[in-house]
Amino acid sequence: MKTSSNNNSWRNFPADLFVLSGIPILGGILVADEVFSLAEGQTRFFVIGTLLVAMLGACLLFWAKLPLYQKGIFVSFGPGAIPESRQAFYYWGIGLALSGCLLAGIFILLYGAN
Repeated sequence: MKTSSNNNSWRNFPADLFVLSGIPILGGILVADEVFSLAEGQTRFFVIGTLLVAMLGACLLFWAKLPLYQKGIFVSFGPGAIPESRQAFYYWGIGLALSGCLLAGIFILLYGAN
C-alpha cells in the first residue's frame, strides 16, 4: 500500500514566506498598540521595562543556542545539547524571559482594567 505525504500542510509552509507576508509584523504592531494603550504616564515606563527584560532574555537564549543553530539543530529542549560554556547564558535567558513576561502579565492584569 502506498502512503501519500501531505505536502500542502501548514508544517511545510516556508517560514521566510510567512515572515515576508507581514503577518508577524502586523500582529506585533497590534499587540504593542494594545499594551501601550493600557499604560499611561509613568506606568508606561514599567511596561517598556518589563518587555525589555523579556527581550534581553530572548537575546541571551539566542546567543546560548547559536552553536546549535549553526549545526542545523533548530528545535531542542533544555540545556543538554548546549555547550557548557554557554549554559549560563541559557539559564539567565530563561530567567529573564520568564520574569519579564510574568511581570508584564501581572501588570496588565492589575492595571489593564482601568
